[in-house]
This record gives sequence, structure tokens and C-alpha cells, in this order.
Amino acid sequence: MALEFTGPSKRAPVGTTVALVFTFGVIGLGGLAYLLRTWVSLQLAVTLPFVFMIGYYWWMPESPRWLMSRGRFAEMLRIVRKMAKVNRAQLSEEYFEELLIKCQKSQTEATSERKYVIMDLFRTPNLRRKSCLIIFNSFANYAVYSGLNFFIPHLGGNDHIDFIYGALIELPAYPAMYFALNRFGRRVLLMFSMLLGGAFLIATALVPSENHLAVILLFLTSKFWMTFSFFVTDLVASELFPTVLRGAGASLTQTVSTIGLCLSPLIAHLGTHSLWLPLVIFGVLGMIGGLAALLLPETMNANLPETLEEAEEFGKDMTWKDYLKFGGHTNSAAVCGDDRNMGLATEATGMLPPDT
Repeated sequence: MALEFTGPSKRAPVGTTVALVFTFGVIGLGGLAYLLRTWVSLQLAVTLPFVFMIGYYWWMPESPRWLMSRGRFAEMLRIVRKMAKVNRAQLSEEYFEELLIKCQKSQTEATSERKYVIMDLFRTPNLRRKSCLIIFNSFANYAVYSGLNFFIPHLGGNDHIDFIYGALIELPAYPAMYFALNRFGRRVLLMFSMLLGGAFLIATALVPSENHLAVILLFLTSKFWMTFSFFVTDLVASELFPTVLRGAGASLTQTVSTIGLCLSPLIAHLGTHSLWLPLVIFGVLGMIGGLAALLLPETMNANLPETLEEAEEFGKDMTWKDYLKFGGHTNSAAVCGDDRNMGLATEATGMLPPDT
């Protein structure tokens, strides 16, 4: 949801910051597990704080993009005014009137009253293909990333300390993501990070277990690259799904990914019998996910699709030459009209792009 408050140039740093906080939570989990040795105490420690999230119902503003897609322009303008006030942006009434006119022109009565269901993501060929690709990619990332965390005890040493080391190796990935996402694009980074993560896992499986230092270094290198892809996947998913079904698409993606999360400890447990087998399974799965990322359109500096029609058109004209381009720009970088209108409203707040 945070990405719906930001424009194309700010989505990478915002997404990186959110991911960084996640890793601090993983490090904190290792510390709590070290201090609280009973599973009941640990469960209470990590779940009770979620009670405070009930307050989000009153504290968290609704997404202006979602309100706009539903034709609720008055509520949208109220939130945009508050955004401008918080960012100390001086916007005239004419500015908001112009925004309202542009938004109303972009919305038809049928669009604002239409009821959307999750199956709408699979009714048209291009959107169906992209949805299936990003769901599989997320499944692979969740399975491998979580599997590496579950596999850490098989490396030997102190389980708690090794888990914290596995979390600390994620921290260098965020400065790299911050500088690389808007330079090289999402698609190429997602592809190469998964391919490299999978390749290093297979290399770890090939090293004799007696060479403990080499195993640890290769394993942590793989964890670094899988951390990279783990969060780039979430960023790409949020940029590909249309606003009218972004929440539903994200929920479906998370649901399918949870299957990978459930399978990962079972695969990691195979390490008790054969240390190399789970590494090869995770490595192959990661590399297949990397190859699948090659078929996704580039979303860097592309405005978020608001409607199903815009999502279907996004990346529709890509050719095989476009798929083989490893830069940040392809024919997929289409501009969506509604996102331009929202950008006009909030560029002065420093949160969304201008109408250029």
C-alpha cells in the first residue's frame, strides 16, 4: 500500500526501506529466540504486538489511487489535501479543481460502479500471463528464501547465532538495491539475482562438507542474492497488478507463496539425510524463477496501471527482442493516464510524479 502513495522515481527507495525494516525484524526474531527458549514465550512475543495494528483502521489513510479508481473523488481529494499539508506544499484551489476534472474525465460511470473479482486477473491473455509469472516467481522466492532460513541449523554451530548471521548478510543487499533498482531496472535484477542465488546454492552443494568455511561463504552469498530477489519480487508485483485489484492480486500471490513457505521446512529437513539435496532443490527452483522473470515487462519509471484495461495493455507489445534486452527500458514502459492525473495532484507533496 505504501507504494500507492509514491511515484515511479520514489518506489524503489520506499520499497527498499520497507524491506530493510523487515530484515531488522528477522534479526530481532533471532535475538528473541536466543533469550526466550520456550516456544510459548516466543510465540507470544512475536504475535502480541500485532494487536496494535488494529489501530491502523483509524490511523492509516486509504489509498488515493484506489479511491480514484472507485470514483470516490471527494475522499481522494481530502487525503491529497492532507498529504500536501503534511509536506508543507502550497496548492491552490484551482489546482484541486483541475485535478478533479481530470480524474472525472478518466472515469466512466461503468468503471466506478463495476465490481471486480480476482478472476478478472486471468480473463485477458497478457494480464493472465503476467499474473501467473509473478505468482510463480513469488512462490519460488518464498520457498527458497524461507528454506535457507530453515536450512541454517544443518550448517553446524549455534542455531541462534547462525540464524542471526543469516539475517545480517541481508543488510548489504539494501544499499545495493537502492542504487541498482532505478539504474538497471527491476526485471534484469530480479532475473540475475535469482539465477546467481540458485547457482551459489548448487555450488554450495558441490563443496565437501568438511570444507566448512567455503560452505558457509557460498551459502551466505546465496542468501544475499535471494534476499535481493525476495523483495524485488514484491516490488514488481505491486507495480504490475492494477489498482482496482492490487490488493486482491497481492493476497492471491501471498496465498500461493505460503504454499512455498510451508514446503520449505520439509525440503530443508531432507538435509538431515543428505546435506546436498535441499541445496540442489532450492537452487534449481531459484534458477527457474530467474528465467521466468525474463518474461516479465520492465516496470522501472512506468506509472502504475489503474484499470484492468491499462494492466492488459502494459507490456502487451513486447517482442522477443524486448525480452532479451537487459537494460532498464523496454516497450513495456507505457504511461497510464490515471496515474498521470494522480501525479499532477501530488507532485508538489514530493510523493508522486508530475504530469509530464
